[in-house]
Amino acid sequence: MAVYSIVNTLIENTGYSRVQLYIVRKEQNVTERPTRGELGFAGDGREQEHIEPLTMDASYIMTPCTALEIFTSCLINGNMEDAHKYLSSDSSTGILRPDLAGFEADCAQNGQVMVSAEVSEFFSVSEDGSRARGLVSYSLSSDSGERFYEDIPVSFIRSSGIWRISYSFVLMFSAGRNKMSILKDFKKSIRFAYDGRLNYAVLLPLFSQEQSYPEYSSHAEIMNEPAYCKLYTYKNNTLVYSVEPVTVDNEGKYQAVARALMGRDKMLRESYEGIFSPEIELRSVRRQGDILYLNFSDDLRYEPPLAIAQMLSCLANTFTDFDEINYISVACEGRQLVIPDYNFRPVMALDGETDDAQALLSSWKSAQSAFELAGETYKEEADVLLYFRAASSGFYEPEARSITFKGTDYADQLIISCCAVQRRMV
Repeated sequence: MAVYSIVNTLIENTGYSRVQLYIVRKEQNVTERPTRGELGFAGDGREQEHIEPLTMDASYIMTPCTALEIFTSCLINGNMEDAHKYLSSDSSTGILRPDLAGFEADCAQNGQVMVSAEVSEFFSVSEDGSRARGLVSYSLSSDSGERFYEDIPVSFIRSSGIWRISYSFVLMFSAGRNKMSILKDFKKSIRFAYDGRLNYAVLLPLFSQEQSYPEYSSHAEIMNEPAYCKLYTYKNNTLVYSVEPVTVDNEGKYQAVARALMGRDKMLRESYEGIFSPEIELRSVRRQGDILYLNFSDDLRYEPPLAIAQMLSCLANTFTDFDEINYISVACEGRQLVIPDYNFRPVMALDGETDDAQALLSSWKSAQSAFELAGETYKEEADVLLYFRAASSGFYEPEARSITFKGTDYADQLIISCCAVQRRMV
C-alpha cells in the first residue's frame, strides 16, 4: 500500500508513466533496487527479483465496481463472512442488513449458488456522493440447472469511507428474479418530471428530489432517458454556459457529459457550439472521491496553448457544478497533461475557479519564465493529488492538497508530502 501510494501520487502529478524505486542501504553505503519481497510483493515466486519500474495501479482504488467485484467473488468462492462485510442496510428502501447467519440463510433459501459474475465498469453516483448505481450480469446454479441474468441494476451506499452493496441486491438474486421484474419495481422508485419545451420525460431519483440544474438522473443510463446538464463553452473569448439535454446510456454520466461537452451528442441543441477539435478523443473517465480523472488522446496537448486553457476551463467548470466533484485531473494517453511550451511541470488539479482561460495561460507563462530564471530557488504553490490509505479499508483514495514546491525536483517533494502529511480520516 505504501509503495503504490508513492507510485500513484508521482504518476498522477508528473509527466511520467512509470516509477523506479531504490533503497539507500547505509550500512553498505550503496543505493540499489530492492527486491520485490522487500516491498511486500509476495506469493508469485518472484520475491527475490529486483523491482522493475512500476505503473499506476488502480486495483486498490475502491469504486462501486471494485466493491461489487470483491463481493461477487466472495459469493462464488463461498466466503460468506467476507461477502457480508461489503453489504449495507438501505435507508431509501427500509431494507436492513441482517447478521451473518441471516445473510447465509437468505442466500440459501432457493438452493441457488452464484457460479460466475461480470461487473460492468460503468456506474453513476448521486449528486451528494453517498449513493451509486451499477450493473452486473451473473449465473446462478441449482438442481434444475444454470440460469443467466444479464445487466441487473445494483444500488451502492457509501459507508465508513468505502462503497457497500445495498442488501436489496441479495434479496433480488436469492429470489432468482429476472431483469423485467426488477425494472418494474425500479420504475416505481423514481418520479417523472415533464419538460414543456422539449416534450420528453426526465427521470429523477427520489433521494435527490430537491435538485436544481444541472438535472441528472442516476438511473438514466439504465432507463435510456436524456437528462439536463449545464455545459460550459467559450464564445468571443468569454466563458458561458447553456443547459443542454444529454444522452446517458451504459457508459455512465461523467463520460456522457464529457462527450456532450465535446459536441459529440446528437441530443444537443443546434445552438450549442463546443470548442473541442474533432481530432481529440476521450479515452476514459473515472471518479475517485471528489476528483474526476479525464484521459484524452494525445491530440489535446498539441492544440494551441490558449485553446488548451479554454478546454480545461470548460471541463473544470462543467464537472465541478456537480456537488460531488471539486477537482478535475487531465491526462493524455494515460500521462498527466504537459503542454509543450510550458513544460516546467504538468498541469495539476483544477477546480471550478478556473473560469478565465487567458488568466490561466498567463499564469503558465509567468510560472515558466520564473522557473527558467530562478532554477533551484523557484517556489510555487499548487494543488496536487496525493494518495492515502483509507482509514477503514485496505484501499487508497486521492486527496487534493495545496503544496508549495521549492526548486525543480517535484518528485522528491511529492514523496516527502506523501510520507509526512497525515491524511484526514474518512
